[in-house]
Amino acid sequence: MGLVDSLIPRGALSPAQRERVLALTVERKESEPVILTRLGLVSEREMAAALADHLDLKLAEPAAFPERPLLAERIAPGFLQRSRVLPIAEGSDRLVLAMADPTDAAAVEAVRLLVGKPIERRVACPSDIDQALARLYGGGRPLDP
Repeated sequence: MGLVDSLIPRGALSPAQRERVLALTVERKESEPVILTRLGLVSEREMAAALADHLDLKLAEPAAFPERPLLAERIAPGFLQRSRVLPIAEGSDRLVLAMADPTDAAAVEAVRLLVGKPIERRVACPSDIDQALARLYGGGRPLDP
């Protein structure tokens, strides 16, 4: 079952809305989560929870975000912002990465190459990542693109 289909039994989406979303993903060439949240059919938090369930990943809450930037000397803030990812924990054997789009294989691979460790993906709300990046790298202001 696809992500959009998984929202129907949750009561978050009707079959008619499903058809509209699927048509718009083709027309606009945007992902289902982007379309769903942009149309206001699903909140960012609902979408993050649905993505986590659908992909069998953990949800990253802002309380788990670091107080100081992790790996700032290896990963450029601009990359983090463009990719909407945030390193949230580092162990000797892996890096935990909060992601607005946990299906972004290119971002995962880029971070893996930069840090030389396997990546554990977590799903996070895009606005939570944006706020954390502004706090950690921009002194509370949004980063320049």
